[in-house]
Amino acid sequence: NDLTSEKHISPPSGVIANYDLILCRNTLIYFSAALQQRAFLNFIRSLNPRGYLVLGGSESIPNDFKDYFILTNLKDKIYKFRGQGR
Repeated sequence: NDLTSEKHISPPSGVIANYDLILCRNTLIYFSAALQQRAFLNFIRSLNPRGYLVLGGSESIPNDFKDYFILTNLKDKIYKFRGQGR
């Protein structure tokens, strides 16, 4: 299934799990601001505490979610998740 098409905006429940690493490279740039917000809500629900998120070179974390992540590698856009308690 194409999880980015309009009819599949909400991923199947099995996709939201506990992950140590989420790779989302060069995908968010094609999403509207609202869809990016939804994606980041799913990221913070899905990442284990101290898990990692990797974005594409031209992507960044929306302001509403910056407190949840620590930039660990600027060149490769690797962020460490602080956990939901921040």
